[in-house]
Formats: sequence, structure tokens, C-alpha cells
Amino acid sequence: MQLLQSSSRNELEASYFLHFHPHWPLLHKRAFLQSEHPPELTAAVLTAGLWVLDTPETKDKARFYHDALLKVIDNQLFKIRQPVTDSPEPRPEFLAPFQVLLIALILCTYRGVERFPSALFNSKHLWRLFQSMGVYDQKAIDYQNSSPIIRECYQRLALLHFKVHVHLNSILMRHFPQFKTFDYLTPSMLKVRIPSPGSYWDRGDAALPRQGQEAEMVTDLLALCTKFTLLSDLVAWDFTLGMVIGCYLVRPAEESHCELIKRLDPFLFIHLTSFKDRERTRT
Repeated sequence: MQLLQSSSRNELEASYFLHFHPHWPLLHKRAFLQSEHPPELTAAVLTAGLWVLDTPETKDKARFYHDALLKVIDNQLFKIRQPVTDSPEPRPEFLAPFQVLLIALILCTYRGVERFPSALFNSKHLWRLFQSMGVYDQKAIDYQNSSPIIRECYQRLALLHFKVHVHLNSILMRHFPQFKTFDYLTPSMLKVRIPSPGSYWDRGDAALPRQGQEAEMVTDLLALCTKFTLLSDLVAWDFTLGMVIGCYLVRPAEESHCELIKRLDPFLFIHLTSFKDRERTRT
């Protein structure tokens, strides 16, 4: 991809971690900047960094590169299923390809309805893939990965896919109210630990919890719905995700999934409002 040879690569990486990463804390910054990784992951990061520079010119370029990335993703979603089916485990070598898939899907929430309905189809394919290889299962993650950073990257992968899933449902409701929302992915499936706060995550491997010191599981929130200190840990890690899961916890039994998605609306698309704030600052 031509973007990989861009002279502004450092600027785009900085843009990613300054404007994209705070809303979608998927990658470990130090590990990404200081280690080798597949060119597809670099391309995904640079494309996201280009988009969040937020000028008409950079957005036009980002659309071009994102469309190219999505074509690759469409192929990979089907190609990657075979090795995963042969060895359905969340191993280290699968992490980067899945991060690419998720970054590409996250960018669809910035582009809104223009990437529909393919974004919905890709999200469901990704859910099936993650489910089949144990991405939503902390025991499988821990068994396959000794590195605390890789373990937590998998936890973040699972939780941020749920966050994307909710946003895509909201876009569906706004623009295509004649269709039902998709409820195949729910908090009860998120059998992963609550990730570390950003201050620990950014410090590196040595600052992360070791075995026996880990945080509570997200599913513990469902079993212990009165233990709101757990929810505050999740809100502290990602405000939107914490508030969304909080709404699931107090969901009335008779509330439909469509009604729930409507109730979540005040907490969604915060990553887009930051663009508006930056625009007001420039003018």
C-alpha cells in the first residue's frame, strides 16, 4: 500500500495515538512503535491516523485507503478462517491480523452509513471468528499467551469489538429503522478481564498485573450487579463501554433490544464529538 511509503508516517502514527487511541485503546503504544509487525497493521494505523487529522483533504485520502483496506479485509475474513478452524486458539500470531480487522471496522463508525451494509456483515463475520477461536474467553487467552501485553491486547480486542457492535446497531437504527438490530453479541459473552487503566498500560509490561493480581471479569458485573465498584473500573478504562454495559445491567426485562440501543444513544459517538470540538477550536 502506497501509504506505507508516506513521508508523513511518523505524523500519522502520532495522530493515531493522539486522536484515535483515546477512544479505541486497542494497541500497546510502546510495543507498536518499538517492534516489528505486519505491514497490514501499519497500514491500518496510518489510515486511522490520516482520518483523525480531520481535514477535507486527509479524509478524502483516508476514504481511499480505508476502501482499499476493506477489500483486503473482506478477503482475509474468509482466508483466515481455515487456519483458525484448524487451531481454534487465541495465539500470539493471530493478534495483529485481528487488530487490523477491528481497526478497519472501527473506521466504519466514523464514516457512518456510507459503509453500510458491509460493515454489519463484516462485524458478524468477525464475531463468528472471535467466538470460534476463544477471543471472548479469558481462560483460552491466558493458556495460549504468557505475555501480559498480549493477554491484555486480546481482552481489549474482545471489549472494543462489542463497543463497535453497539455503534453499528445505532447507525442501523438511525438510517434503516425498518430493520431489526443485531443482538448476537451481548455482555454475557465477554468472559474477559477488565483492562488496566491507561496509566499502567502506557508504562509497559512491568507495570501490568501478574497472575494472581488480575482485575475482575466483565461477566462478574452481570453476576454481581450491585457491586458498582467493578463498573467504575470499566468506566475508568472506557467511559462509553462502561456506560453501555451499565445500561445492560439495569435493563428492564420487557425492554426490547431496539429500545435498549435507543437508550444507549447519549453515550455513543463521543469519538465524533471530539472532531467538532477541534473544529470549533480552529475557527
